[in-house]
Amino acid sequence: MMEQGETGDRDRSVNFPVEWWFYLLFGAVGAVLVWLYTSKYGIGLYPDSICYISAARNLAEGKGLLCHTGAPLVLWPPLYPSVLALLSLASISLLPGARVLHALLLAVILFCSGEIIRRHCRSRWLLLLALFVASGAIPLLSASIWLLSESLFIVLVLLTILLIPSCFRRRSMWLLLGVSLLTALACLQRYIGVTLALTIATIILAYWPSSSLRKRIALSAGFFIVSCFPLGLYLARNYILTSTLTGFRVPSQYTCYQNLNDTLNVISIWFVPAEIPSWIRKILLMLFGGAAGFHILYSIWKDRKSTIRDAQVPVIVLFTCVYVLTVVVLAGTVSFDRLSDRILSPIYVFVVFLFIKSADDLLAYGSQSRHRKAAMSVLFVSLSLYWTGYTVYRVHDKAIYHCTYGAGGYSHKTWRESDLLRVIQQESIQGRFFSNAADVLYIFADMSATASPFRAETIEEFREKMSKKEPNYLVWFDVGRKDYIYNLDEIRDIFVLETIRQCQDGAIYRIMD
Repeated sequence: MMEQGETGDRDRSVNFPVEWWFYLLFGAVGAVLVWLYTSKYGIGLYPDSICYISAARNLAEGKGLLCHTGAPLVLWPPLYPSVLALLSLASISLLPGARVLHALLLAVILFCSGEIIRRHCRSRWLLLLALFVASGAIPLLSASIWLLSESLFIVLVLLTILLIPSCFRRRSMWLLLGVSLLTALACLQRYIGVTLALTIATIILAYWPSSSLRKRIALSAGFFIVSCFPLGLYLARNYILTSTLTGFRVPSQYTCYQNLNDTLNVISIWFVPAEIPSWIRKILLMLFGGAAGFHILYSIWKDRKSTIRDAQVPVIVLFTCVYVLTVVVLAGTVSFDRLSDRILSPIYVFVVFLFIKSADDLLAYGSQSRHRKAAMSVLFVSLSLYWTGYTVYRVHDKAIYHCTYGAGGYSHKTWRESDLLRVIQQESIQGRFFSNAADVLYIFADMSATASPFRAETIEEFREKMSKKEPNYLVWFDVGRKDYIYNLDEIRDIFVLETIRQCQDGAIYRIMD
């Protein structure tokens, strides 16, 4: 069993200030990389980003949580647009302000990650290694260079888990209330934050010290209710406004097996180059991940009879498993992006933590014998050199791409140097506008436009949106394919389109009904 001094309660007067400098140093490195990756065209913008921005602007103007389409915000929880609204209220431009915010959030993520790892790692060398690879970790950078909700969600999860040891050790109801409030914020940041509430409620039931089963059940249930209550109010608001809890969701095109395969593929690239065949990467991941997982579970089992049980590691393990399982199942139920670094980024720190803790325990075991210690030293120096080299390679590769083409999405060179977008910004055309990229017109041309016909709606429903008094125009961008809307040829079969402006990457048409 790990001694109390080795699990984070050692005398901090000597070690902690030095480790703070490590956290701040690598936090600054991460923030600089976010700034570099977003230097070309600013922070990455996705269709979801436009809804966050419009909801934040409307909220700051006192109109409530409304998207640029005029529809209430229900597909996403309210915390992130509320934070962005605070930037607006402070007279800070949203896009530059969000860029600074996300750079700072990554620094906080690295700070919290370092402290969690320090509490369970004897080797300062392994702590430095973990901080180094995390500061250049593509999953964390991918979450940070987009105007999306993952970065703040990761911060809330890490802060919550940081409080767990003190909460359980002191059996403090005030600290437990603080943990529940942070968890409530995580639920209001992303709907999947409920997995964190479920995880901690389960650990309270199993681990709360010196308490009867009845008390543990009461504490667990109370924690879950308090954590999810604000989200419950928001879901009730959604149902009143739209008769749905989280908005209309298109069914997924992918099976759970495909999603699980994508998950293994994404995580394997965190540690092994993508150039290696995927089946080899997945086998290596399952071998090393299985060994590390078995070791961690065995350590938890050994700790079961301890008078001061470590609740932090079980929370990390259970949350990682529950989060991955939930994402895989949800991605097989409703349609959203293929599983990627960004979507799986909330578990990155914990996956690294599990490997680092296992390596630290293995090094401690090897130090008991001179021959084993020499062999272990050679092995871990080699693996450390590989991991740092791989991190530098990926950071450099991504830096070249992002500095050339932009952060991505609507902040990509294709969109920001669009000929059609330039024409729209320069010319004044009066009428009602429809587009296959209405959100692009909103964010870059400050133009109110409606989405072009959806496959889920009838043509008569679309005709009702058209103006009876003003000309109706279709702004069509050739870039970007959206399967849920009619393509240009299909629209031509329904309406007569008169070309008003022809550009290299699209055109403006007048819809002749």
